This record gives sequence, C-alpha cells and structure tokens, in this order.
Amino acid sequence: MKKKTIYFAFLALFFLAVVFLAFNRHSKYGPYHYRSEIFADRAGYYIYLPALFIYHFQPEKLPKDADRKTGNGFRLDLANNKIITKYPYGVALLQTPFFLMAHILSILTGQKADGFTFLYQKSVDVASVFFLILGLFALFRILRKQYSLKISFITLGTVFLGTNLFYYSIMDTGMSHVYSFSMFSLYLLFLSDWEKIPGQQIKQGILLGLVAAVILILRPINLLFILFTFFLYPDIFREKLRSRKIWFIVAFFLTGFVVILPQMIYWHYLSGSFIHYSYGNETFTHLADPQLAALFFAPNNGHLLYNPVFLVFVTGVVLMIFDKKREGLVTGLLLLVLSYLISAWWMYYFGCGFANRNFTEYYAVLALPLAYLINKLKRKSLQSALYFLLLVFSIYNIKMALSFDGCWYGTGNWDWNMYLHWLLNPPS
Repeated sequence: MKKKTIYFAFLALFFLAVVFLAFNRHSKYGPYHYRSEIFADRAGYYIYLPALFIYHFQPEKLPKDADRKTGNGFRLDLANNKIITKYPYGVALLQTPFFLMAHILSILTGQKADGFTFLYQKSVDVASVFFLILGLFALFRILRKQYSLKISFITLGTVFLGTNLFYYSIMDTGMSHVYSFSMFSLYLLFLSDWEKIPGQQIKQGILLGLVAAVILILRPINLLFILFTFFLYPDIFREKLRSRKIWFIVAFFLTGFVVILPQMIYWHYLSGSFIHYSYGNETFTHLADPQLAALFFAPNNGHLLYNPVFLVFVTGVVLMIFDKKREGLVTGLLLLVLSYLISAWWMYYFGCGFANRNFTEYYAVLALPLAYLINKLKRKSLQSALYFLLLVFSIYNIKMALSFDGCWYGTGNWDWNMYLHWLLNPPS
C-alpha cells in the first residue's frame, strides 16, 4: 500500500509539473495566436468538439471567420452548410472529457462558452499531459516485467526528455502524436499482459478492438503499427485463429466498427460517401525517390539532426538483432518501412513540426530496445558513458525544442543558417 501511495504521489506531482510547463509555454498567447493550443492542424483535429456540442455542425453559428482566425486548420463552407476538416476525429474523441469540463466551467464562471476561449485552450494542454502520463505508465508496466526500476526510469526519462515527445506533450499539445504514443503504449501493454486480461473472449475482443480502432482514427498511417503487432506477438493472434474463438474475433471487429462509424458518418456528411480520402492531392509522390537523406539530416525537420538520441535507440535494435531476438528484427523492419513511407510522402517534413513528428509515437516501440541495450552493458564505465550520452542528448533536445518557433522559416530545406540560429541563440 505504501509503495502504491508513493507511485500515486509521484504521478500526481509529475502531472502537475508538466501541466505547469504546458500552461507556461502558452501563457503569453491568447486564442487565435499561431502558438495557441487551437491553431492550424491542431484546430483541424479539435473542431469536431465545438462543432458537435455547441454549434451542431451549423457553420454559420461559429464565430465569424473562426476558420481563418485559427489558422485554416478547418474550413467553414457557408455555401454548402458544412464544417470541413481533413483530419480524423480520434484526437477530438480523446479530448472529449476535457472539453466538456472546460465547457461546463466556462458556463459556470460566466466566460464566453464558444469553444475557443481560455479554458478550452487549457483543456487541450491537460488532455495532452494526461495521455502522456498514461502512455509512460503503460510503458513502465511493460519495462518492469523484464528490467530493474533504475533501467525502467532511465528509459522512460530518455523517451520523454530526449525525443520530440517532449515537444508534442508540452508545446504542440493539440497534435495527434502524444495521443498516438499513449494508445501505442496501452495496446502493447494489453498484448504483453494478455494472460492477465479477463479470460472471456468477448471482453478480450472489446478491449483490444477499442484501442486498435482509436489508434486508427488518430492517424490512418497508424495502421502500420497495428500490422507490426501481429508480427511482434504472433502467438496471441495465431492461438485465436487456430482455436477458432469466433466471439473474440466478432467482438474485436464489431467494437472497432463502432468506434470508426462516427468518422464514416462525418465523411458521408462531407462527401456523400461513407469511405472518403480527405487529404485530397496529398499522397506518396516520392515512392520511387524517397527523401531519406532529408528525412534524417536536413535542417528542416531532419530527425537525427534534432533528436540524435534516435541513434542510441537504433543501437538497441541492432543489438537485439545480433542476439537473435525476434523483437529486434521486427522492430528493425518496422523502422525501415516507416522511414520509407515518411520519406515517400509528398512533403517529407509534414509541414510545421519539430524533429519529424512521425517518429514520436514509435518511441513507445523503441523503448524496449533502449532498455535492452542498457541492461546488456555490465561494465560500470560503459553504463556511465551511455548515461552521460543520454543526458547530453536530452539537454540538446530540450534546448532545441524551446528554441523552435513552431515552423521552419529557412530558405529551402537545407538552410543551415536557420538551424544554427536556433542552436546558438537562447531559447525563445
């Protein structure tokens, strides 16, 4: 009981500390500012909530020019009476309880309850931190099955402080990545805890189907992660198919369908079809010439340039492969496919973002190889050297995240002067 109390107190303090950092980061910027919580892509993910609960999908009732004022993350089509967003509703789904609390508090305190004022903005920060902690806690549970408390905490500290998860948990809180990270971690925990899930097929199917569907409606490309888990935990899925546990399969897909159905209804409202590609002409135009060099090394969003700790995670993957661990081989293949798909997208840097945001959620997968690497180093001198390296990379990541202004303003993708400006000048 005492240990649980200590863990709970630590989580509560950590939650409050990160919420404070997120609030402080946005304290100087009110609604309709490009650094606010609900702007551009962030507004595109979020708009489902005020559209549904306040304006009932009637665009003429929203504040005038709300789409333009929030950075055109969504569009008010007054001529056709539609609220248009290309982004799926998964982020809004997870933000719902926080939005509703903000809405109720806005009404009770006499603030303007229009979905865009102060409390609504802060609800996005609180949601982000909540799901950050949920994801880290799930990862902690996974790590503790195999590794010491010390290794588990060092791994989690590196995942949070050494990668762009830090940026997307505190600064770009309305984006999908911290939510995907959380759901990835939760799904991996459920699979690793498979035998502890209540044995009824229906309960197992509902639980996995729910999380899998949420993962898909956060970002369609998250399908890659779901496919990856079939190879990471083949025995679970093979056992279900061989034993013909039909009710598990029915529950899994039926639950998934129920979660995805609102998205299909929105697509029908938008286009007249239940299946709709909302990203228009945005697609994989570089399949024959993937932009791999830029993906990792370009001053504009090159992942290794801003998150060099990625190399340490990859070293763990390589070590697992040399040790003939199936998890290492599967994770290595996942990274290759992921890197190829990101670099084949029409815009490898995916617009405004820090350290190529497509890798953020996959640190839930890479945490295990890092812990494996730390555990393999038995000599204290090697351990100390690795810890020092992780510390340096974490400090560098935090410094660059604080210096980054939200978007790339350089001349072309390889403008080193812009990168050096962020590197050498004090954080903004």
